[in-house]
Amino acid sequence: MGNIKRFHVTIDSEKSRRGPRGFFCPIYCNAGGRNRTNYLFQYRIFSAARYVIINMRKYTVIKILLIFIGIFCFHLANAQDSDKEQENLQLCYQYSKLLNCEVESLPYPDMYQTIYEWLGTPYRYSGDCKEGVDCSGFVCMLYKESFGVTLANSSAEIFKETKPVKKSALKEGDLVFFKIKKKKISHVGVYIGHNKFAHASVQNGVIISDLDEPYYKKYFYKGGRVKKGN
Repeated sequence: MGNIKRFHVTIDSEKSRRGPRGFFCPIYCNAGGRNRTNYLFQYRIFSAARYVIINMRKYTVIKILLIFIGIFCFHLANAQDSDKEQENLQLCYQYSKLLNCEVESLPYPDMYQTIYEWLGTPYRYSGDCKEGVDCSGFVCMLYKESFGVTLANSSAEIFKETKPVKKSALKEGDLVFFKIKKKKISHVGVYIGHNKFAHASVQNGVIISDLDEPYYKKYFYKGGRVKKGN
């Protein structure tokens, strides 16, 4: 090859910081002193190229891993959303039968689920568990479980924590108050839509009733919306 010599170069990443340690490569260059610059130039170009290729491979693996992690998280979130949607549809079906009307959506699924689980719980004065519960105990439990709100322990005191609402303006989750004894507030329930409310009655325990039933229509006092900050 005339005046061309072959040099074997070992690239050490600790020294050059341009490529992987111990990579062996042949480089050809002119042997003359004037052209040693060409050798150094070729060496640096080769080293830099090798470094870029190795790191591209490394980052490609990281990208692939991130893509798989993203796909897994996406499918996991979809599965959870699907399960929740299925639970809500089942709850709507259950309430459609309970209320004897079509229920397409429920604004507070946790509240409705808790009510459904407590239906049939017997009445017990001052009770607050499934062995027995009274009207204020039921409402307090429901608000604590569903909204994280702590209410007073009597229907009259609970009324003080609400903003009065007309019967025609009631929304799901509002409270309904009745004056049954001595013209004082003595009963409370939770409005659930379709003119129905859930409450703990003395005779039947936790049930769902209609506000237009003659008994409750007679003693209905006001609706109430719990004030923010309670």
